[in-house]
Amino acid sequence: MAVLFDIFGFLSVVLRGLGLAAETMAAGGALFAALLLAPLGPALGAAAPRIARISGRLIRTAAAFAIAIGLAHLAFKAAFLADTAGVPFAAALGADFVLWGALGIAGAALLFAAGGKPAKRAPILLLGAVAVVAASVSTTHAWGRVDDRAFLSVLSFAHKAGAALWLGGIPCFLAALACLQDARAIGAAGRRFTRMAMAGVALILVAGLGMALRYIDSWSALYATAYGLMVSAKAVMLGVLLCLGALNFARVERVRRDPGTSPLRLRRLAEAELGIGLAVLFAAASITSAPPSVDVVAADRPSLAAVVERMTPRMPDLSGPYYVDLATKARHTIPLSEAARLNADAVAQIAAGGAMPAYDIAWSEFNHHWSGVFVTALGLLALAHRSGQAPWARHWPFLFVALAVGIFLIADPEYWPVGPLPFIDGFLSAEVLQHRLVFVVVAAFGAFEWAVRAGRLHSSAAAQVFPLATGLGGALLLLHSHSVANVKEELLIEWTHVTLALLGLFAGAARWLELRLAPEDRRIPSLVWPVCFVLVGLLLLFYREYD
Repeated sequence: MAVLFDIFGFLSVVLRGLGLAAETMAAGGALFAALLLAPLGPALGAAAPRIARISGRLIRTAAAFAIAIGLAHLAFKAAFLADTAGVPFAAALGADFVLWGALGIAGAALLFAAGGKPAKRAPILLLGAVAVVAASVSTTHAWGRVDDRAFLSVLSFAHKAGAALWLGGIPCFLAALACLQDARAIGAAGRRFTRMAMAGVALILVAGLGMALRYIDSWSALYATAYGLMVSAKAVMLGVLLCLGALNFARVERVRRDPGTSPLRLRRLAEAELGIGLAVLFAAASITSAPPSVDVVAADRPSLAAVVERMTPRMPDLSGPYYVDLATKARHTIPLSEAARLNADAVAQIAAGGAMPAYDIAWSEFNHHWSGVFVTALGLLALAHRSGQAPWARHWPFLFVALAVGIFLIADPEYWPVGPLPFIDGFLSAEVLQHRLVFVVVAAFGAFEWAVRAGRLHSSAAAQVFPLATGLGGALLLLHSHSVANVKEELLIEWTHVTLALLGLFAGAARWLELRLAPEDRRIPSLVWPVCFVLVGLLLLFYREYD
């Protein structure tokens, strides 16, 4: 049952993250149409109808995703409640979360219906946006509190509205920049959206600070609880977003003063804002699975010394545990069904707060350490190629292929080609299946990026696969459910995972900017992403799961 709850928690967070992104984009598009497109229509000139059509499509697409994900999430939660609590499925559909979910779906349907003519249906779009954001509050910690529920719910609404006003409006703003040619129109649209973004930032900061004061009881909670750690990660990403926003503000003012200034940098920085903003939304979804810091007892909080000790580099063991010690002979001589039962029992024991078996810890650290060797080398070769002194280093993507082969050989030592269990039997294990999927994806990704670097693929879209995949990987590391057992050890592991996620996200954004900016603006981002890869490699190289 513990394993079932873990699976439910993870899937619920994934659906919540996707749903939150769709809701924010739909509501943000509606706010863009109501607050920028409708009042500025004449100032946008001949491009206004085209901007309205594209914005309408974006609103309707996001609303359609919000409806589909909302329905799937409601059905999933109702089915889980019926299965685990014995509540009839029909009765589960009358629960509060279903009613609030229905409100959100109705709001998204309103946005979909009004999105066909966004400039002319601003009041309807505003009503739909309010319904979507209000329904989303029901999934937050604020709605689950007994004390100060109303006050915290208002703060949560303001926080989400700010995200929609700023981050959710970026896709429509990018569409407007792509359509506009007149410098005065670009300046007018840029200045109006900048004001909207500043209002959104103010809502995010004020409401976020208010919630933090209620949910986080001490400075130490920022590093000693999962909730505080995720808030800290969000704060780091928000800081980067504010830097990008400040650069965009300066660019907008320059375009207004000098009509000859190219808006290209404005568009590219806004694209990076959107990518990091989506990761912030994923982190927000992940936070909903972690109890607020005020609810975490002192016994479940690691000390600062424990965090520092865990993150302090220690010489990695690259020799690995000996195979016979790692996977006991009994596990290879018993039938597969019995081995599966023992593995399931071990997983359940860990989920209930027990320690991982020593050989599992050793093998996991061994895999991480060797992955770190490859990723560190990859980043160093990318830096060498950037210097212009080592043209041969452009073949660094082959290290992805080597890493994939390593994953295939050593990730699951019980199975062929390392262990005695048949290769085909590994497909019956969810963990082994995941490792084999990672092998295929990483190998294909490495071969694909090498073809781009070697000049075999000339499409700009092909080159963009690397930053998109890297950023997505970082965002997915943020999108996870948090353990409710063995909390202290899980948090120490999560410290590394969150740091890896941020570095992956920033590497993807930097590589995207390197590809999309004008050549004279690429120097800094071309340095940032290889450095991020080196840091990721070092984190993996010194990774530890237990002391």
